This record gives sequence, structure tokens and C-alpha cells, in this order.
Amino acid sequence: FFKIMVPTVDTVRNKFVAQSLVRVFQNTLVVGNVGVGKTMIVQSLLDTLPADRSYMVINFSAQTSSNSLQNTIEGKLEKRTKGVYAPS
Repeated sequence: FFKIMVPTVDTVRNKFVAQSLVRVFQNTLVVGNVGVGKTMIVQSLLDTLPADRSYMVINFSAQTSSNSLQNTIEGKLEKRTKGVYAPS
């Protein structure tokens, strides 16, 4: 039952806006109060991405530092040439 999402006016609106931004290659940040469906909106959006797009889910907490974030990102990428990274 943890994957059941009951669409509301707000979740449908937010998903439409996020999809519209992602479709035209714009970075997107979804914010809101606890329990409004941010994670469900983003997960359903990521599940419908075309095969030529990739994504990485990174969980943050109060202990997340800039160094740990950088290590997480670089750990999932490989360096091709100087300053050029690609998914590994």
C-alpha cells in the first residue's frame, strides 16, 4: 500500500509542471511540506523518462556535507578526459 497515490489537484498540477520542465531539459526542484507527494511525483516522472535520459537519486540528511555529496556523484561517474565525466 505504500505505493498507492491518490491524485489531488495539487499533485496533478505539480507533476504537469515538472514534466513540462524536464521535457525541455530544464533543471527542476520540487519543494513542499511533508506528505504532499513530492517523492511520488518525482518517482513517477523518472519512471516515464525516455531511454536516452538518465538520472541519479541522492538522499540528503542533516549529516550530508558538500564533500560527501561530491564523492557520491563522482563515485557514479567515470572521468573520460580532463573535466569530462560520463555515467559509469
